[in-house]
Amino acid sequence: MEKDFTRVNKVHDNIFKARCTVCRKEFSISHGRVCDLRQHEAGGGHAHNCRTRRTNQAIQLFFVPERSPEADKITAPELANVYHTVKHNMSYNSTDCALKLAQKMFSDSYICKRLACGRTKSESLVKDVLAPKAVADFIQTFIHQWE
Repeated sequence: MEKDFTRVNKVHDNIFKARCTVCRKEFSISHGRVCDLRQHEAGGGHAHNCRTRRTNQAIQLFFVPERSPEADKITAPELANVYHTVKHNMSYNSTDCALKLAQKMFSDSYICKRLACGRTKSESLVKDVLAPKAVADFIQTFIHQWE
């Protein structure tokens, strides 16, 4: 029975209920067991959730998983570009413009195609990454001078 219904798990504290991993919902199997499972799978809500799950899996192929080596290869040039923008006192808008130009020039590069760094992301990188690092470096340097 478990082989036929791979998307359904047992509920640990209640043998008369099952949990559908697609719908994320518990339902009763106390009356007909297998018939209850089939009835749930035949329901419109379950079918809709299956279609949504397939669509979401297809969409996920377009996104890079966070905290992966591939994501690091994309984040590094974005951060370098933002650093360059701040160092030369340019606007955050120019960051996005420069990346779009690079994407046109290097259209065959997989990483270059994935770069995206507009105003909001640029500002976050400055406030959350570059500024704390600069402050920590300054404090470290200042402490060493007084020792």
